[in-house]
Amino acid sequence: MGLLTPVQAEVLQLIAMGRSVTEVGLSLRLSYAMVTHHLIGAGRRLGRYSDASRVDAALSTGQITPLEPVPPPPALDETDLALVHALRCLPERGRIAAHTGLAEDLVPGAIDALLAKAGARTPAHLVALVHTWRLRALSLAARTAGSGRADPGRALLGPSSVQGSAARPVAPRDGRRTPPISCSCSPESR
Repeated sequence: MGLLTPVQAEVLQLIAMGRSVTEVGLSLRLSYAMVTHHLIGAGRRLGRYSDASRVDAALSTGQITPLEPVPPPPALDETDLALVHALRCLPERGRIAAHTGLAEDLVPGAIDALLAKAGARTPAHLVALVHTWRLRALSLAARTAGSGRADPGRALLGPSSVQGSAARPVAPRDGRRTPPISCSCSPESR
C-alpha cells in the first residue's frame, strides 16, 4: 500500500464522515470529476476499489483519523459483522452476497438496514464508525485489563472483529495506536 497525497487523504477523510462526492467537492472546492479522480488515485495507491474499502485501508494505515464524535455502538450480530467485513473488502454485490450468505437481491436492503442500525450515512461511513468503536473498545480494554471485568471490545463488536491481527500496529495521526483490522479477502477481490 502506498501513501496518499494530502488531497487524497482529505477526500477520504470526508468520505469516511459519510459525505457524498458532491458534498466533498463543495467542501474542498473541487469539481465532481476531480473528487472522483482523487478517489480513483487513492484506490490505486491503496489497492482498494470501493469507497468503503479505501476508507478501511486509509484508517488501518493511519493515513486518515478515526471519527470523533461518534454515536454509541449498536449491538452487531454475526450477520452484521459479516456484512461489515464484506463491505471493507469486497467491491461487488455478488461477492458481498457470497461472503455473507445473503441472496444477491437482499444485499442492498441488508446494507440499508445495517446503516440505519449503526447511524451511518454510507457504507464508507459505517466502516469508519466500526474502526472508531474498535479503537475505543481496545482503549477501554487496556484500561480495564486485570480488573476482572469482561472485555468490552468483544461485547461491542463480537470476537471476530475485535481480535488484533498479527500485523504491526499503526499510529494514526492523532497518536493513538491500534492494530489494523485484518482483512482476509484476497487482494484480487478488492
